[in-house]
Amino acid sequence: MCPFICNPPTTYTSITGTAGPTGDDAGIAVPIGFTFQYKSQTYTQVWMCTNGFIQLGATGSTAYVNDLASTTITNMVAGFWDDLIASAGQIQYTTTGTAPNRIFIVQFTNVPFLASSSNT
Repeated sequence: MCPFICNPPTTYTSITGTAGPTGDDAGIAVPIGFTFQYKSQTYTQVWMCTNGFIQLGATGSTAYVNDLASTTITNMVAGFWDDLIASAGQIQYTTTGTAPNRIFIVQFTNVPFLASSSNT
């Protein structure tokens, strides 16, 4: 018996390898599983970039420059972003919860920094 609230393991969909882009400066649109409203726009998918960020919508940037977030791009989500490269590790996503409390999760697991492939 579990002493705390026990949930089954979360299943993630990988976008790396045969399921999506690998390497540097690549991206793919993936469904988020619900309609999300941000700044009067509605979105049903995100653009996931191997550089370590996502953008709301079906298309996005694959640039890595650190001034990208200070441009006119207002739909970016970048928890950590500093020119990652998905040649190793995995980029995964999942949607959990039930309406109206849905959560879209993105996970960068052991994806190295381009300048130092041993720094994941």
